[in-house]
Amino acid sequence: MKDPEITEDFLSALRRYLSGEILMDEAVKRAKLKTRKQFQDRLKSAYVRRQLVVRRRIDPEMGIKVREWIHRSRGIGKGVEVYVVNGIPNDETFFSAAAEKLLAFFKERLQREDKEEITIGIVSGTSTADLVEYVGKLWEEVMGGLNFEEREKKRKINIVAMCSTTLKGPDLEGNANISTLILAKLLDKKLPDFKVTPYGISTELVVFEENLEEVDGRVLNKERLRIVDPSRLKEGSNGKSKLDILIAGVGLRGDKEHPDSVLQKVIQAEGIELPEEVVGDVGFWPIDREGHEVEIRDKDSKKLMVYSLITPTTMRELAKGGGIVMLIARNHRRGQKVSKTIPIRAAIRGGYANVIFTDEDTANELLEERL
Repeated sequence: MKDPEITEDFLSALRRYLSGEILMDEAVKRAKLKTRKQFQDRLKSAYVRRQLVVRRRIDPEMGIKVREWIHRSRGIGKGVEVYVVNGIPNDETFFSAAAEKLLAFFKERLQREDKEEITIGIVSGTSTADLVEYVGKLWEEVMGGLNFEEREKKRKINIVAMCSTTLKGPDLEGNANISTLILAKLLDKKLPDFKVTPYGISTELVVFEENLEEVDGRVLNKERLRIVDPSRLKEGSNGKSKLDILIAGVGLRGDKEHPDSVLQKVIQAEGIELPEEVVGDVGFWPIDREGHEVEIRDKDSKKLMVYSLITPTTMRELAKGGGIVMLIARNHRRGQKVSKTIPIRAAIRGGYANVIFTDEDTANELLEERL
C-alpha cells in the first residue's frame, strides 16, 4: 500500500493541532483532507518518516472544556486561552510544551513591524525558571529561520525581573534575576538585530506600605517601574505598562511547620503569620479563594508586602489589554504531587491571567467544582 502524501498544508495543520490551537475537525479542513482517518493515517506516516517528532501532547478538547467552564461560571473565559498537557506529564514534556507556546507568542510579536520594543517580565518561581530553561532547548525548532531587515536603529527587547528572592537553598533556583539573565543572554545571541537588555532587581524582600513610595523612587527601581508600571511613580501617574508578556506561577500556602511558597517563607521569616483566608499567591501577592488580594499586617497593624514591580491591578490590565499573562501552574512539581488546585482556581477567579498552562490531572480537579 502506498504511503499517504505528506503535504506542507498537513504539517502546518498538524503542528497547530498538537499545540492546542485547533481541534481535529478544523485540522482536517486546513490539511485539505476529507476525513479524520486520512488525517490520522498521515500523522502515523509522518512520525514513521521522522518528518515529525511528537514530544509534546497538548489536548485541545480539554483546553476548550476548561475555557468554556471559566466563561460559563465567571463570564471571563472568552478572553482566556487554556492549554492542557495530556495525563501527568514529566517535567520535560510539560515545560517543553509550555516553552513552545511561549516562543510562539514571542515570535508573533517579533514579526510585527510596528513593534519597536518588546518587554518580557519574569516572576520568581521554579516553574518560571524551568520554562526559561526549555525556551533555550526549543529555540531552533520553533524560531529557526527567522530573518529581519536591517534597520538604522536596533529594535529593543527588555527582560525584567519582577521580584527579588534571595532565600538560601533550592528557592534560589527560581530567582527571577537569574532567569532574566539566562533569557537575555539567549536572545542577545540569537537575535543580533535587537538590543537586548536585562533588568534585575535588588531590594529588601519585605517592605511596609508606608515606605513603598520611597523604595519605588530609588534610581534602579524607578528605571524599572518606568517600563513595568509607571503609574506607581508620581511623574508617571498616567503612564501605561510596556509589558508585552508576563510569565508567572502560583504559590501554595502550606501549614506553619511546612511552608510551601517563597512568599510564605519570607513572611514567616519576619515572625508574621499569613492571614487565615490566604490560600496562595500570584505574582507574590497573597490571595483568598475568590482571588481577592489579602492584606498582611504585623503586630502593630502596619501593612507590609513582598516587594514586586508588578501589582494585581497591572496584571489584570495586561491580561485584558492585549498583553499576555502566562500562568504556568499544575499539581505536580519535579516529580512530586502538590495541591495547587485551590490557589490556581483563585488566580483564575481574580482574572490575573489570560493564558493558563496546566496538565490533565489539574484540569480535571479544576472542573470538579463550580468556578
